[in-house]
Amino acid sequence: MPHKLIQGDKLPPLKLNLIDGRTISLPDELPGRYLALLFYRGHWCPYCLRHLAGYQTRLGELAQLGVTVIAATVDSLEDTKKVAASAEPDAPHSKEAISK
Repeated sequence: MPHKLIQGDKLPPLKLNLIDGRTISLPDELPGRYLALLFYRGHWCPYCLRHLAGYQTRLGELAQLGVTVIAATVDSLEDTKKVAASAEPDAPHSKEAISK
């Protein structure tokens, strides 16, 4: 049975494709930083979209605390870009990733 992660555990190696075409390798590319890694079902899930919106409104505060927020989904690149584009236009930029 796979090990279940709990708060404070070290993130196992994970590679995600970002919507801008880059790839990020976690946790290697964020050494010594805090990470809020959010997994959401997809663009069709209203609960997930509300959850993401809640984080979006707090990105500035989280950044001041040294927290990077990354949202990951199995949605298509097209649908993931639509979710990212629907975020508050004046909120700080967040990273959206597709985990496939």
